[in-house]
Parts: sequence; structure tokens; C-alpha cells
Amino acid sequence: MKLHRATALSLLVVAVVAAASCGRGTPTPAAPGVEKATIVVGAMPNPDSAPLHMAVQRGYFAQQGLTVKIREIQSGTAALVPLQGGGLDFTLGNYVSTYAAQSQGAGPFLLVEDAYEAAPGTFLLMVPPKSPIKGLTDLRGKRIAVASVRSIVTLAVDNALETAGMSEQDVQFVSMPFPDMLSQLMNERVDAAVLIEPFISQFQKDFGGREVWDLMSGSMGNFPIAAWTTTVRFAKQYPNTTAAFQRAMARAQNDASWSHKAVVDILPTFTKIPSTVAEHITMGNFPVNLSVTRAQRVADVMAEHGYLDKPLDVKAILAAQPTAGGAS
Repeated sequence: MKLHRATALSLLVVAVVAAASCGRGTPTPAAPGVEKATIVVGAMPNPDSAPLHMAVQRGYFAQQGLTVKIREIQSGTAALVPLQGGGLDFTLGNYVSTYAAQSQGAGPFLLVEDAYEAAPGTFLLMVPPKSPIKGLTDLRGKRIAVASVRSIVTLAVDNALETAGMSEQDVQFVSMPFPDMLSQLMNERVDAAVLIEPFISQFQKDFGGREVWDLMSGSMGNFPIAAWTTTVRFAKQYPNTTAAFQRAMARAQNDASWSHKAVVDILPTFTKIPSTVAEHITMGNFPVNLSVTRAQRVADVMAEHGYLDKPLDVKAILAAQPTAGGAS
């Protein structure tokens, strides 16, 4: 069934707002300096989340007085519900879903640290090797698997289709987890899929998957993808904890930005990517600070494509950066 993006977002907002009524429960006993010593962080098993695992492994959170429990999420969109309801304290969230949900009354959310920026080859529209689909115009009326609707993925597809004189109304988005997409493609239940690593490499290696379009090329080059996110409520209730999280993640983001090898080395520890494959996959960039300019770029593109009812000034959604120091 075709999901109209406004309907899909409405369902998300209802779920997020309903989750908010569930409360946050009893705070974890805190170590000195932080109000909540144990935090739950949502993350996907893909390269975007590498700095989080680096921060845990290298003791950056421990140095800030924090213990981190990582909970796997299906997508940044899906994570907004437990984030709002208190099942997650922080999460890896894609900019598009967060902005869209907040513009419809969910949240309010707060972006505390940048996470991931696209590079060529990181978001590919792919088809099976024998597919008749050769270019964007061949997608008219076709089913495209996406991790979530009203997200960075569907925005990127819409942007690509526009270059061919089409829009997302000309295709049918089918939402499903990334791990399910390869079998759905090969069984012809969907015609194309938007894949990220490690699924790009897996699809190419195991099935001869073929690229139709690099969604992060042209006007979408170096597009901001994800940020570490919390709620305004959590940040106000636990300001020292939030600052401690930011300091730990800032160190890890810096490490990831400087050392490709560090990212490659840690990927096999939290994904199903073997080390022999990890060194060859295509990865995006790991920004080292929150940028109003980058964050606003996302909101502006969303407005151009009808993902926002009105222009969004992102300054209120970006958290202030903490001072250096903290627990050690």
C-alpha cells in the first residue's frame, strides 16, 4: 500500500506524543557530577554509529562518569518514539525525520552533537542484476524499499526524481528494515531499494546488485545525515549528563574524522561486517561540531520539497556546546 508522506508522519507524531505520556521512570543513581550515571543510547549497526562505540571502547564515557547501554534501532525515524517516551535518553537520529516530527508537534527535540555526513556512494538506489530498470525514468510506478518514509532516504529519492521530471508521487515507497531488503529485491516483492553500508557491499557481492543512482551526488553532495539527539525535557532535567555525553561524543567524532582505520577496526565489533569487508566499504564523513549552516541546509531542502509546512529556523533545535572538562 502506498504511504502518503503526510499520513505517515501523522502516525509517527501520534505515536511520539503518546509515548511522552508514559513518563521517564526512576532516574538511575548518578555518579558525582552527572545527574544520571547510566544512559540508554539508540544506534544502528552501521558506520554512522562507529563513534559511539569508539567512545565506549576508549573510555570516553567512563571518564565523564557515564555508563552507556546501547540499544539497536531500526531507523532514526522509529527511534523518536522511545526517545520521547523515555526508553532512550539519546539516539542517532536523521535530521529529516527529527525536523519533520518536530514541525508537526512532536518533541521538542534537541540535537546535541553532529554524527554523519554523506559522501558519494553512501546512499545508493539499487536493483537486482537482471532488472529492466536502467535509470530514474524507469522507476515510474515501481516499488522502492526504504528504511522509513518521510526521512532522509525519501527526501533524497524525491530530489533525484526531480532531476528526471518526476516526484515521489510517481513511485511507491515500501517501508522495511534494511536487512530485509535484499531478499525482498531478489524475490521481486520490491523493484528497487535505497541501501547503505554494509548492505550495499553485501548486495553487490552476494547477488550482483546494480546501482541505478547515487542519491548523495550533485546537489545532495556532502548532505548532513544524522545527529545525536535527545529531548529538550531530558536536557533540562539532566544538564550535566547531557554535557558529559556531548564531551565524550565530541572526542570520538574527532577520532573518527581523523582516522579511517579506527572506524574500520571497530565496525566488526558491533556490525555483521567482517574485517575483510570493512576496509573496503564506502563511508561518509564524521563532522566534529554542530554547524548551524549544515543543519539549516537540511531544513531548507525539506521546505523546497514540501516536507515542512513552513520554513524552519534550526537554531532553537541545536544544543549549546559544553565547556571542556568534566569528570575524569
